[in-house]
Amino acid sequence: MPVSVQALKWRKILSGISTFNMKKVLFLVLFVFLFISCSSQKKSVVMKSFKSGDLKNKWVYSSGHYVVGLDLPSLEPELVVYFETVVDQPYVYDETIAVPVSGKIKKGFEKKIVFLDKTGTVKNVAETVPDVFQILPCGNRLIGASYNMNVQGKTGFSVVDSLTGKTLAQENNLDGLLALTGDPYFLDEGSVLLVTSPAFENEENKIGFWSYDLSDLKLEKLSCFEESLYSKMAYSDSIVWGNLLALFACDMNYLSFYSLPDGKIVQAIDLKREVLAKEKGMTDELKLDYFNLYCVSRNPFLLGNDLGFLCFFCGPEDEERNFSKNHFQSIVKIDRESLKVKEVVPLDDSFRFSNPPFETKILYEKVLALRWDNSIAGFDINTGKNVFYKEIELQ
Repeated sequence: MPVSVQALKWRKILSGISTFNMKKVLFLVLFVFLFISCSSQKKSVVMKSFKSGDLKNKWVYSSGHYVVGLDLPSLEPELVVYFETVVDQPYVYDETIAVPVSGKIKKGFEKKIVFLDKTGTVKNVAETVPDVFQILPCGNRLIGASYNMNVQGKTGFSVVDSLTGKTLAQENNLDGLLALTGDPYFLDEGSVLLVTSPAFENEENKIGFWSYDLSDLKLEKLSCFEESLYSKMAYSDSIVWGNLLALFACDMNYLSFYSLPDGKIVQAIDLKREVLAKEKGMTDELKLDYFNLYCVSRNPFLLGNDLGFLCFFCGPEDEERNFSKNHFQSIVKIDRESLKVKEVVPLDDSFRFSNPPFETKILYEKVLALRWDNSIAGFDINTGKNVFYKEIELQ
């Protein structure tokens, strides 16, 4: 059978390769294959850029697949770490970034908290309950709260050692979601107060108060906290304010205060009526017309001795045009003594928003910075003037 020209060319090429060279080629091919295989296993976290090793002067947040560290005050992204799955809001402590990983990938860090050092390199990985969305610091313990809910409305959390990254315990039988914001409240030296928000509003599901022993890792439901008119309302955020616990109700715009540690109700107010009462330049009839077009952003923050939160217009765009300057976009301050709305500071009319920000941050005790994903706006706390707006570009 005649040999083709193409076959002769290949025979000539192969004959020119020594046995030694053939081994080198095969070794190189094998090395490349193994490198690609190993890289696919370790590529769950990729540091994109890093300019400074100090986390103290950075605003660290999550954005989809990214963890971003903005330098203050320039708001330039100096730390950018890419994950192959979706991540939630990180927590920063002792030059360490704890990142909850809630997305799902074939290989990687789903159902985990990933600990990064100040260079963005992975230090430890802790196994957790699914879909951790917020981290509550408790000394050398971190509580990772899950929003993964079963059909009975049960959720859970994981307890992780912040020094070693080791998972110490997991809880999967909470009645609803944990309402976490800011620093925790310790009922005693080793027991932290947790609050759960019911998954569904009905007679059986109510706000829950729990004691969690960080030494024995035991959960106990508390009965000493009083029920209020809003006990069946779902609550989204809680914040400890001195010897008070403030709870913000979802959708209903209510705020309740409990004394600590006894759990007695001190005050329960309708935020809509309180805030509207402070609005100037509007008739009572107009306030009533727009009563249901106003929302409270329940991510509370402390302003010196005052408790602060945002309110904003959340109705249809055609209604907003009728508002003129009275669009309810304001910083609301609650007085520490009276627990009533002390002041409503309208935010600059040149910048409007109809969705609550992902995060709020107080800068230099003068500016309230609001973040929507990678867009950040800053407002003077006392005047409401818009002092900056910036779109963060990720490389």
